[in-house]
Amino acid sequence: MTDSAFIVSLCCAYNVMALTIVLSMSLQKVNQDLFQAMDSADFVQTTLEEWRQGSGDNDDEWEADGGVYGVACRLHAQTANIELTMPRLVGR
Repeated sequence: MTDSAFIVSLCCAYNVMALTIVLSMSLQKVNQDLFQAMDSADFVQTTLEEWRQGSGDNDDEWEADGGVYGVACRLHAQTANIELTMPRLVGR
């Protein structure tokens, strides 16, 4: 659990789940209409595609101090007291 890849993956999963939980809760509403549901699903899909492609505007979501890698670095430093190494990016 102190492996760099595990910590970064955990922080990535947290961001993705934080985005999709809103959609999940929205789809479970009793009074949800079809157009709102489709808009919510499209927003989540578009956001995930932008994150995956690294569109430039959302790169801060992953690499800035407040982004996934920055949070992973702080979490890793607090738990294992060692420096985190950036995992190899696949497909870039």
